Amino acid sequence: MEGEKGTVLLIEDSAQYQRIYGSLFKTEGYGLLRAMDGEIAMYMAKKKKPDIILMEIVLPKKHGLDIIREIRADAETKEIPIIVFSVSGKAEDIERGLRAGANDYLVKGYQTPKEVLDKIRAYIGRKASELKVNAYQLMVYERKGDAAHLQRDIGLPTLYRCPACGVELAFELEMEVQKEGKGHIFKGVLMCPSCKRIF
Repeated sequence: MEGEKGTVLLIEDSAQYQRIYGSLFKTEGYGLLRAMDGEIAMYMAKKKKPDIILMEIVLPKKHGLDIIREIRADAETKEIPIIVFSVSGKAEDIERGLRAGANDYLVKGYQTPKEVLDKIRAYIGRKASELKVNAYQLMVYERKGDAAHLQRDIGLPTLYRCPACGVELAFELEMEVQKEGKGHIFKGVLMCPSCKRIF
C-alpha cells in the first residue's frame, strides 16, 4: 500500500507495536507494509521495495541481522534505509546491527513514537532530496572549534563521531527552496559520511 509520503515496511512480531506504529504511519500519510516474521519480511522487502524499513531484529523464522545482510547483498534493495527498532539494546547488539548494514538503531522504550516518526521522515526526506536537489557537507571538526559553535548555536549533542564507524560526522545541508530575491533555504542534518547514519 503506497502513501503520499512514501511506504514503510514495518517488521515486527508484537501485535501491540504493529498496532501503535501502523496506526501512526497511516495517520501521517505513509503507506504501510507489515511483516510479523523474518521470512515474510524478506519477501516483502524484495517484492514491494519499500522506501524505508523499521524492524525488530528478534524475530521468528529468520533473525533480523540475516535479513539486513540479505537486503544489503541484493542490488535491488541495498539502498533501502533500514532502522532497527529493537528490545535488544546492549552495546554489542547495537554494534552488530550497524555493522550488518542498518542505517540506525533505536531501542524500544527510549524513543517516543514522535521521535521514531521524525527518524522515518529524515531518512525518507533525505532519500527523496538526493533525486532532486543538491546537498553540501560541512565537516564538523572538534579540534577546530566547529563542534562547539554548532552546539552553542543549535543545541547539538556532544558526540561528533559515528559510534559505528568512528568517522567524524558531517553537517549536511540540503537545499529545499529558492525564493526569488531572498536566496536559498537549506535543511541541515548531522550525518556520518561513511555509513550515512543520521543523528
